[in-house]
Amino acid sequence: MSTDELVKLFTARARRRFQRGLKRKPMALIKKLRKVVRLNTHILGRVSVGGR
Repeated sequence: MSTDELVKLFTARARRRFQRGLKRKPMALIKKLRKVVRLNTHILGRVSVGGR
């Protein structure tokens, strides 16, 4: 998920904070979240999930 897509999900206050720039800790959290999402989508793509 790109930063632009992520910002569209936020409220006005969070969008403003992104525009002004993030400090080190919040940026590290976003990197970790992107890594987890990327790994989970990769795993789900290989595993077949049965429907009901």
